[in-house]
Amino acid sequence: MKKLLILFVICMSITTISASATSSILEVVDETSEEVEGVVHKEIKGIIQKNGDDYTQVINILEADVKIGSNIELVSADSYGAYDFGLANIKELAKKYEEDNPDKLVIGGINGDFFNTKTGQPVELFVRDSEVVYTGANYKRDAIGVKGNGIVVMGKPVIGDVTIKVNDFDQLTEHVMSIDKINALPLEGEISVYFDSYKEVISDEGASKYIIDAIEMKTLNLSNPEIASVYGKGTISGDDLTTGTPLQERFVVVSKNLEFDEFMSKNNQITVQRELTGQFKDIKYGLGAWGTLVNYGQIVDNIESAGTYSRHPRTAFGVKSDGTVLLVTVDGRQAAQGMFGVELPELASIMVELGAETAYNLDGGGSTTMILRDGDSFETINSPSDGNLRDLSNALLLVTDRPEEPEEPVDPEPIDDSNDESIDQGDDDEQETQEPTSKKEKNNVPITIIFGVLTTTVIAILLYVYGKKR
Repeated sequence: MKKLLILFVICMSITTISASATSSILEVVDETSEEVEGVVHKEIKGIIQKNGDDYTQVINILEADVKIGSNIELVSADSYGAYDFGLANIKELAKKYEEDNPDKLVIGGINGDFFNTKTGQPVELFVRDSEVVYTGANYKRDAIGVKGNGIVVMGKPVIGDVTIKVNDFDQLTEHVMSIDKINALPLEGEISVYFDSYKEVISDEGASKYIIDAIEMKTLNLSNPEIASVYGKGTISGDDLTTGTPLQERFVVVSKNLEFDEFMSKNNQITVQRELTGQFKDIKYGLGAWGTLVNYGQIVDNIESAGTYSRHPRTAFGVKSDGTVLLVTVDGRQAAQGMFGVELPELASIMVELGAETAYNLDGGGSTTMILRDGDSFETINSPSDGNLRDLSNALLLVTDRPEEPEEPVDPEPIDDSNDESIDQGDDDEQETQEPTSKKEKNNVPITIIFGVLTTTVIAILLYVYGKKR
């Protein structure tokens, strides 16, 4: 891997990072920069003064152009189970992403959303490969979304209807229709879906029923269909739905819609999910954030709503006016090592100085983690306050296309011409004693010389006779 290292040591003067011309925030005493696979990594060491006290800081930044054509993507990564969520540290999340996407190479990344430390369930939405896996616990917090063209959107996601997508890979067709009810029988022309939490008998005999063997399934708040988070993906089973059919690791689609029934054939792939609308419509990747730090290049007024106010390790995400993304960590809770951490307004000020037009606060504390590729492995760039890598729910990663492995040259197979009658095989003994130059080639050498000498002699005699006659 190409790794260009540029070292800046600031000795003669001290640079000041500030939110405005009159308010000094961070005095920079040392800064290093390196580039890895098109991603710029900077480490800044400095001091924040407050009420006469000095708070030394270590800040790490990953900066990248992720717009279409740059060959770098911003993606969400997870290690969720098929029927639940899950936890893994950021290096494991990066390796899992590469396993699931063998044509991609992870360059670096940071931790993502807040989460339940026992189950790994994130607080806000999670979108992977254009599929809304989870819409969040309450829809009240902000989120980060990435479109297919690399454009980043941020704000409060708007939750739409539940849809069902049918993929027929044999016919190369895709059909999307609305789901009308969850865990309830459909009316004429409607489609319903029943998830494995449903315990009663699905009794309507006038409807078509399809058992889906789930590859993955995530549900929440099914008792309130208006806000329920539903996600199910699988293939249509050939089994019939009977009174005793268990729904464990399965879900059931019940239809009274004849148009829809035409698409439902065994082994077709089914995806049920709740759609996002507004600016989050059709995002490819997404995960939750606590709240806004910076908007339109200015620190927001109600910054207290962006998270815990006091001094802690922090993780932030920002976007510059040209679309460049900033992934930032500030280490903390390690005063003896010169890492005090920052308060929310200080974090916001740092993001403004780094050029963020918009910035959000992500999970911090012991979750604050940044990794960067180092050859075939990953290096932890910051200093996690737990002393080790904490298991996370999800992460934001910067990835690129994996270089194609050069093909090893293949020696050509020796040609067996022993049975080819057009080739004179000769005698075995003759082949063993054959000299490098053939007899014909040897005989040609003296004949040529003799012919040349004779020709020269004849010409000389003719010239002599001609001269005599004159």
